[in-house]
Amino acid sequence: MKLKLEVQPLHATMPGHLVSEEAATENDPQDPILYPVLTLPNEIVSEIFISFLPPYPECPPTFALSTPELWRAMAFDFDYFKFQPNHRAWGGLVKTWLDRSQACALSLQIVSTVKYDYGAIKYDDGELYAILELMEAAAAHCARWEYLKFHLAQASRIHMFKLDGSRPLLRHLDMRLEYDSRGRSDVSGFRDTPFLCTAVLNGNVIARGIILPWMQLASLVLQRIRPSRCSHILKQAPNLIHCELDLVHDDTFLSEVALPQLEALIFNYQREFAFEIQYLHCFVVPSLRRLQILELFLGPSPFNVLESFISRSGHQLQSILITRRSQVPKDAYYEAFPSIELSFEDVPAVQATGCVSRTS
Repeated sequence: MKLKLEVQPLHATMPGHLVSEEAATENDPQDPILYPVLTLPNEIVSEIFISFLPPYPECPPTFALSTPELWRAMAFDFDYFKFQPNHRAWGGLVKTWLDRSQACALSLQIVSTVKYDYGAIKYDDGELYAILELMEAAAAHCARWEYLKFHLAQASRIHMFKLDGSRPLLRHLDMRLEYDSRGRSDVSGFRDTPFLCTAVLNGNVIARGIILPWMQLASLVLQRIRPSRCSHILKQAPNLIHCELDLVHDDTFLSEVALPQLEALIFNYQREFAFEIQYLHCFVVPSLRRLQILELFLGPSPFNVLESFISRSGHQLQSILITRRSQVPKDAYYEAFPSIELSFEDVPAVQATGCVSRTS
């Protein structure tokens, strides 16, 4: 009724051959008079959709079948979709999606993790087959990969495919494997990637012997990695500008690493692997501008450690973020480093163990 009242005044002004009362009062989704956008050429409508969707490589909802640019980004979270009906038919749907992207470069996200709860989610054979079928579909288009995110649980059962040939378009690789104790996953096939410049890898991927063109990387994130393996990788990546490390404590050591182009060095925190050990003395980073580090990694004499590091870094450091702060008052840091922009993420009050004496 409301629509009819709104359309009737317009009806009176239109020539009779353009609109009938029935067409004017019914909410027909295909009626170009009620929806003038339908009179636009498909090419213009496609450009409107492309302009207002999330920027690539984010993965938008897609609905225009004839516009390849709208099908070039796909996010597939198996942890969510495994509980939906007909999940075993998705392999064919993914193939259709990829075919609709035609020759466009691709952004693919395939996530199947147990989120570190040690087997709370189990995949039956049918579900594993669905994941394998999905990965086979993605592998068939590997020459078009530009942004790739693979997070796989139970990786000893979900085999990574040995991908022959090059990845001529690949720019970003984010690969994490979990629960891969038998070491059966194949992570080869990424050596010939001439445009790869950023990578996110966890310790299981490194342990499987992945080989990347480390020399050309500008940004590298290593998660849950042993110090010795970290040293081996970083020594092959002297052109890094951004580096994030999440080190796992073991009986190995981090040897000296020179990163002459590095501008940002970030030590991330994993609660179960936090330990008091110093790593800053291992880095030679004359171009460093930004440092993020756990206070625990500064040891019992944080001022001495930071002053030595800043001196060896050519006094280029501009900002420091100290995380999990609990030992030294903020004012003491400000007083010791007045020319550096300091910020802090404190330990929650219930976890703080009190302040200790500082050595200056």
